[in-house]
Amino acid sequence: MLRYKKNIILVSIVIIIIVSGFFIWFSFFRPGLSTPPLVTTPPANETTSGPEVPASKIKIISNRPVSAHWETGQDVFYLTPEGILYKNNNPIEVKITAGSRLVSFSPKNKKAIIAAGSPPEISFSAFDLSDNSLKFLPAEAASVDWNPEANKIAYLTDSADKSHLIILNPRETESSQEITSFTGEDLLLNWSLPDIIYFRDKPSFQALGSLWAYNLKTDTINKIISEKPGLVVKWLDGEKGLMLADNILSIIDRNGRVISSFLDKTIPSKCAYSETDQKLYCAVPKQIPDILELPDDYLQTITGDDIYVFYLNRLKNNFLNQGVLFFTSPSQNISVSQPRISGGRLYFVNRFDDNLYALDL
Repeated sequence: MLRYKKNIILVSIVIIIIVSGFFIWFSFFRPGLSTPPLVTTPPANETTSGPEVPASKIKIISNRPVSAHWETGQDVFYLTPEGILYKNNNPIEVKITAGSRLVSFSPKNKKAIIAAGSPPEISFSAFDLSDNSLKFLPAEAASVDWNPEANKIAYLTDSADKSHLIILNPRETESSQEITSFTGEDLLLNWSLPDIIYFRDKPSFQALGSLWAYNLKTDTINKIISEKPGLVVKWLDGEKGLMLADNILSIIDRNGRVISSFLDKTIPSKCAYSETDQKLYCAVPKQIPDILELPDDYLQTITGDDIYVFYLNRLKNNFLNQGVLFFTSPSQNISVSQPRISGGRLYFVNRFDDNLYALDL
């Protein structure tokens, strides 16, 4: 009987050890996304000015409402809702329709696509900084972008249930050429690589979005991301981009494959990429609702933001919220839109007052 009791005790101890080991593995080492809190200390061997950037490092640039902006070196250009274009706070003599906005830029920010109106009554024009020229694009254009060399423009037109891809040289008359057509409509276009043009559905969490890649050399189109809720893609360079899908922000490669999922609290349009040091600066709301539907919630509300920096060469795969707090200001409300990095500064429009700000990096 005593030996029987000892065996029972021994078996019980073994069971307890196995169960405890399982719970430890499940809590700390199970695969899949984990969500540690946003860290506020920098990675090893990195320096930072601290979580609270001195007030002297953030400046108001425009002192007037701004609808769009871009920078080339130390020169700052911005467009007002009245259609006045400024360079370093001095107006430029060019006639732009009131209410216009800038929808895309050439890689070196020397050229831009300007949109006026709202769908379905929307018009596009190509603006060239070298001579301040403005060329109106065909009225049927529905989505427009420059090629990486900034000497051609691609745009989509819709007819029935088909989209038609047109390419033209804005400096040459009669240069429009239809390249291909395919089933689908109301798509957005990005010409991020010399031979690849991307198409995607307009984003909404309430709809499933996809991303297609059209190869100009082989005349083939492939779906590389399929039916994701709230899909948004913002290309950082020719080889990688930011993807929002199902409330998760990820880095993807040129073929749409996820490299790292790292944030669940913001959208691609609130992030700016510094290619020289592989850092990504993202504005993250100070208050996050329990139920979040991205990108819809951000497009419909204005929230106060903190700014975090993410070190892309050190992101761990499938670990959320790996940011380092870069800027917070209890005394100053900022809500970041149109963030862009140039000349060691982060420029953005503050949605609370629509002024253009700059933050020294």
